Order: sequence, then structure tokens, then C-alpha cells
Amino acid sequence: MRRTINPAAIGAALLTCLVAFTGFAPAAGVFDSDPDVIHFGRVFDVEAYDFDEDGRLDLLISDYVNGQGVLQGQTDGSFAEMQPIDVPASMCESGHGVSLGDLNGDGYEDAFLVYNQFPERVLLNDGTGRLVDTGQEISAGSLWGTTLSLVDCDADGDLDAFVTYYQHGVELYLNDGTGQFTVSPRNLGADFVSVTPGDIDGDGDIDLIGRVDADTVCVVECADGSYALRDRLDAPGCRRVVLFDANGDCRTDLLIVGNEGSGVWLGDGSGGFSRTDESLGSAVKVAIADIDGDEDQDLALGASIWLNDGAGGFTLSQSFAVDRLISVALADLDGDGRPELIVGSIDLESGSGPLSIYWNTSR
Repeated sequence: MRRTINPAAIGAALLTCLVAFTGFAPAAGVFDSDPDVIHFGRVFDVEAYDFDEDGRLDLLISDYVNGQGVLQGQTDGSFAEMQPIDVPASMCESGHGVSLGDLNGDGYEDAFLVYNQFPERVLLNDGTGRLVDTGQEISAGSLWGTTLSLVDCDADGDLDAFVTYYQHGVELYLNDGTGQFTVSPRNLGADFVSVTPGDIDGDGDIDLIGRVDADTVCVVECADGSYALRDRLDAPGCRRVVLFDANGDCRTDLLIVGNEGSGVWLGDGSGGFSRTDESLGSAVKVAIADIDGDEDQDLALGASIWLNDGAGGFTLSQSFAVDRLISVALADLDGDGRPELIVGSIDLESGSGPLSIYWNTSR
């Protein structure tokens, strides 16, 4: 779908250039521009869940230098000091990706952790909010795990895991329903650098959108348990692909995030995608949620906020000056129905940096 450039879009583009070249961040916006620093380290990933069932979300963080742990949310909006989780001490300084999901079917959120140079670990929730290491060493320890996705790819009712490895592509690990994982022999349809699973054609099975290099994204459809390449999309500088509904038509669309700008690709409901004229900012990490309460999906592209007009058009609302951003998340931390922006960054000289919360002030 082609979009006509309008004055608002031109203004957003000018604001993007102003932020890029001057460091100026607009004062007005959805989030308070003065963040709370809740942790200091090197946090590559964040997941939110109320582990202690006190009505406030806690944060499971993967801190590369301080280990993995839970920051418990307090009723006054603060967070308690990080409580380490049950993993071997030797692995604490290499945590990278983390994802939550009910891995053994008991109704509680469990954790799948990815490390650099160590095997992945599965921790099961014991029902009291405590995550207990199962002792599994899922992959070869020499691989550098970075990110993962949990999804039921084989339609057997449990969550499986796609894990991305630095310079070693993607592996699929199948869950036996109890939280025990084994590597799958299934051919993924292409040699992926990273992969995003999801149902792109509405047939109920899990398809794949994957990067094969820095400029190419492949669309791979699943049929009868096998993957087949459907299309290749030209996406210069691509770093990440996210599935979402950009224009509210209940079809799967793509956000292709890159260091040469980011773009939206609208889905036709049958697995085909066409790029819009939306030209969004460059980024490495992204989070998606209804930020301003108008029931459409907005974007946190790195530390820049892009608000959706409901039809898949995005306007830059706010940008925050941070050091090198390494994680971003959106979660409603104070229970008011509006997600907060959680940003992790590092100083390249010290190797550490703050995990900060920008509080949502929209009404």
C-alpha cells in the first residue's frame, strides 16, 4: 500500500533528522523524560511478570556482568535489589536472551535462558514464584546464544524454542510437554541468521520470517510440518523482524528494523507482504504495545517513540538520548493500563550502564 506524504509525516522526518544530528530530544510526549534508574549493569533482555503475585509486575533481567535475577516491583513504584535466580555461578557473567512461558503446562510462567559460550537453561516456576533450574544443558557450550522465541511450532500444545546463535544461525528445540527440550531435525527452509516465528497466512500453523544476511529477509511457510521458501524481501541493513498488526485489519504485518532505517510491510492475509512508504528510524531493538491508549500498536524503536494513527501510519513522538542501547521493553509497571518504557544501555568504555524506566504519563 502506498501512502501519500503529508505535513505531519514531513514534520516527523525533520524531527528524526534533528534528533540524529543535534541530539535534541522533544520535551512533549507520552513518557516522562526524567527516568528512574533501577539497576546498573549490562542488561541485554527484560521480561515482566508478577512472580510474587502481589499485584505489581516484577522484572526478570539477563545481566551479562551481574548475572540473571528478578527485580521485584514494590507498591510505591520502586524496585527491590536484584534477587539472583537458580543457575550455576559459572554462567552468571554471560547471560543474554530470556523468555517467559508455561513450559510444563502447570499454569505458571517458566523461564528459558540463553547464554554466550554456555548451554541454554530451563527454569521451572515451582508455583510460589521461585524459578528452579532443571539442570538441562540444551546446546553445545561453545555456541554464543543471543535471542530466542517461544512458540508451539509443532501444534502439540506446548512451547518450543527457536534460539539464535552469533555466527551459527538458528536451532529449533522441541518441548516434550514437561519442559524438557531436544534439538529438532526439521529443516527450517533457509540458512537463517535469525528467525521470527508466527502464523503469517492464518492457517493456524507457525511460519517463519528470517534474515539470511544483512539485506535479505525470507518468508517461509509451514505446510504439513515442512517449511518451504515463499518469498525474499529486499531489506537493506536489516537487524530484526517483528510481527504485528500495523493497521488493525487482523492480518499479520512486518516491522523490519534496521541500521539504515526501519519499514512496515503489510500482509495480505495469505503470506504475501508489500512495503508501505513509511520510513521510520534506525534501531537495533524494538518493543510494541498500545502506548497512548488508542487501541492500536505503537512502537519503541530503540529509545524513540513512534505512535500509530490506527491505519499503519507512524509519527515520531519522542526520543531519548541514551548511551548505546542494548535492550528495550514496554510493560505496565504501575497497573494503570499504560505501559512504561524500559531501556537498558551501556557505556562502551566501562562496559556497564543503567536499566532505566520512563514512566507513561498519557491520559
